[in-house]
Amino acid sequence: MINRRNVLIGLGTAVAAGGAAIGTGAFDQVEATRDVEIDAAGDSAAQVGIDLDGSLDGGDNDVIEFELDGDVNLDATTTFSGALTVTNNDAVSFTVDILDEDDNSMIDEDGESEGSSSSDLRFKTSDSLTLSDNGDSVDFDVVFDLEGVTSEGEEDIPESVTIEATGTSN
Repeated sequence: MINRRNVLIGLGTAVAAGGAAIGTGAFDQVEATRDVEIDAAGDSAAQVGIDLDGSLDGGDNDVIEFELDGDVNLDATTTFSGALTVTNNDAVSFTVDILDEDDNSMIDEDGESEGSSSSDLRFKTSDSLTLSDNGDSVDFDVVFDLEGVTSEGEEDIPESVTIEATGTSN
């Protein structure tokens, strides 16, 4: 004879077995299509603004480009005053560094050669490298120290540099 307890145990077992066989309804992966719009700010309007002196701006990609046969003198030091400005366009404080291809600093502060790069290209400033407020900026002179370099190809100038902004605690 079937009693109420056996019926409930049988139904419970059937439900549990069915759930195990079919699954719990949970999922491991979902794929959905959504529209996304992304806007990029130009270098001067980005959180770390990079502005070049108008006469040195290389055009589309804000590239500074120098030609040794016209812009830079061999066997001399050539300085482009105020050629590069880095601006803090955010409320977060950061410290600026300019690195060569080997991640060595290329900055000379207050005329002292404090950077670790051996490059003939340096970035000179007397401004603070810590930009603490929105609108703070640091101006750099671009300096080619080619004293003793008498022909093209002898100079040690990197193909590219990296401008690095490292957040600081307030």
